Amino acid sequence: WNGMLLNFNGTAGIWRRAAILDPRVGGWSGDTITEDLDLSYRAQLAGWRIVYTPLVAVPSEVPAEVNALKAQQRRWATGSMQTARKLLPMVWRAPISWIQKADATIHLTQYCVNVFMVLAIAFGRLLLELVPDERAHPFLAWTWIPCVMAAGASWSAYLYGRWSVREPMVGPVRLFKLILLGLGLSVNNTIAVIEGVFKRGGEFVRTPKSGARGEASAARPPGAPYRALRS
Repeated sequence: WNGMLLNFNGTAGIWRRAAILDPRVGGWSGDTITEDLDLSYRAQLAGWRIVYTPLVAVPSEVPAEVNALKAQQRRWATGSMQTARKLLPMVWRAPISWIQKADATIHLTQYCVNVFMVLAIAFGRLLLELVPDERAHPFLAWTWIPCVMAAGASWSAYLYGRWSVREPMVGPVRLFKLILLGLGLSVNNTIAVIEGVFKRGGEFVRTPKSGARGEASAARPPGAPYRALRS
């Protein structure tokens, strides 16, 4: 809707064959374990556009248990970093706006936040013990602002997502659980990020499915324009 680069959703999406076979795109590639993310970025950089249609409801399934969620997040984190390593130079050379380039950089490297979460947990208390109070207090006087902003990023995006599809808001208990879930996955995702930085390709570990199905619904977000997929 706002012209930023995004990833194709492999669960509920349709590709135009011409986009994949376009010589400017380069076709399907297996050098990352998030092939859909890799291909969708290359297609958009070649001039193709993705259309998100909220009015089309497709039942899909979230991981049913913790190990399945960890496997899914590990694959996404590793593959995102592999794609970032592969395509960010291309993104920054592309004739797109600097806002699109910055957004794409944040999008592809978003899992790096897990590394900083682990470092903060591992060394935060130690630094408070080692740094003299007269030096720590001026630093803490302003660093709490980005810390609060970072802590609020996940639940604010979650609430905006629910609002955009006209779902009811949720209470603070669920938001607190969301934050705890992110903390719990941070070590798993940090290891995956490191693998993505240094490893090329890898095994595609499929997310286990339980076969559960729920009610599907979709609503058009306020002010969302629709555009035909075009080159």
